[in-house]
Amino acid sequence: MKYVPSFLLVILLGGSALLASCSEDLNNPKYQSVPPTVADIEFKSLGADPATVRVGDKFVITVKQSAFGNLLDKTTYTWTLNRTDCFTQVSKNPQEVIYSSYEFANPTDTLVALQAGSFKVTFKGEYRTYGQTLNWSQAHGTGYTTNFSDNNGKVTYQLLGSGVTKYVVNAEKTFNVWESAE
Repeated sequence: MKYVPSFLLVILLGGSALLASCSEDLNNPKYQSVPPTVADIEFKSLGADPATVRVGDKFVITVKQSAFGNLLDKTTYTWTLNRTDCFTQVSKNPQEVIYSSYEFANPTDTLVALQAGSFKVTFKGEYRTYGQTLNWSQAHGTGYTTNFSDNNGKVTYQLLGSGVTKYVVNAEKTFNVWESAE
């Protein structure tokens, strides 16, 4: 059995205590990746009456975030409609962005209505994480669903993957397109 000088033992123990005291708490919210919280999907006509989407109107669909996500980077937004023959999509689908703390924005898409009726739009956001997800998964498991306040749509949150993880947010809402006012 070898004898370890006591001063060497003191240095080793002191150094490991110093390292342990300098480490950050990984449960700290600043290290947690969380998805944005979706409050609603809004429809705004670029025609004469912004509150009413009419045939022939160009209109903007906006996913309204009530809380922005944290520690997310590569993000893909995809929009689908239950009747694609009734719309012309103006923007590119899917849309790829970098979701950062410096450029928060509500996802949007611009469409032109070709036919009157009741339709459903579905938004899918895939947000790649680069922080801890343990707190979120402990609180929500692999996901959960909530309804919008008007009960005319819902949003589902999921955490997928191992190693490289991503949040998938699916929001859907029904809306009306009215005949042209002309």
